[in-house]
Amino acid sequence: MKREWLAFLSAVQFLTRLPVPDPGWEDGRLDRAAKWFPLVGALVGLICGVVLFLLGLLSYRGLPIIELSVLFGVLMTGALHEDGFADTADGFFGGRDTEKRLSIMRDSRIGTYGAIALIFAILLRISLYGEFYSPRVASASFTVTIAAAFIAAHAISRTLMLLHLSMLPYARGKDAALLSPLSGRDAVVPVMTMLIVCLPLAHIVSYGAVAAGMIVAIMSNFAFTKLTKTRIGGWTGDTAGATQIISEIFFLIGFCAWIWS
Repeated sequence: MKREWLAFLSAVQFLTRLPVPDPGWEDGRLDRAAKWFPLVGALVGLICGVVLFLLGLLSYRGLPIIELSVLFGVLMTGALHEDGFADTADGFFGGRDTEKRLSIMRDSRIGTYGAIALIFAILLRISLYGEFYSPRVASASFTVTIAAAFIAAHAISRTLMLLHLSMLPYARGKDAALLSPLSGRDAVVPVMTMLIVCLPLAHIVSYGAVAAGMIVAIMSNFAFTKLTKTRIGGWTGDTAGATQIISEIFFLIGFCAWIWS
């Protein structure tokens, strides 16, 4: 139990800026921490939802409080995934070969492709969460519904990060990889975590909508993973971050498409 608790703390420490007790370091701990990534995602989504709910209590409504909640989520992760998404866009579309693309992705500076991709990703997330203000979506209070959506979307996207890692080799050399793909019983933990934390949203709105969102997110994950293999031959930390952003967006797209169909 203590071992898994330390692994969970390592996952929180790795994926967020939240203050937690330092779990220390030992070989293999980050690999054991990976299965808790979806639970950390749910925690991030929960805190975003709490921020949204508190702002709602102050009689704030509409996109401004969603913008602040999304921003709070970015701050909690130290823009970890956004940085990876921007670097991936720069590398994939700014380099002419694998070596050049990987070199661009190492560069800490953001380029034109990265800036454009990041702007669209943030705007898309805000506008898609904004769809939950429709009476056709919310059967409970709007803030509770959006909070449940935050939890589900963040958990699903962290689960699909692990799927992305499992389908590709590490692009910069096996010995340099920080994480190994999950296998066996460890792979059951993130899937079960994802399904459990999605239940509130499914109960509030629609099981069919949540299932549709998951299917669309998984399809987007496969498509992006195929593009990653074509462009750089394997995954990197940047493509893992990009997977989180892409999966969150496409889960929301699939969910909203089901509601509006």
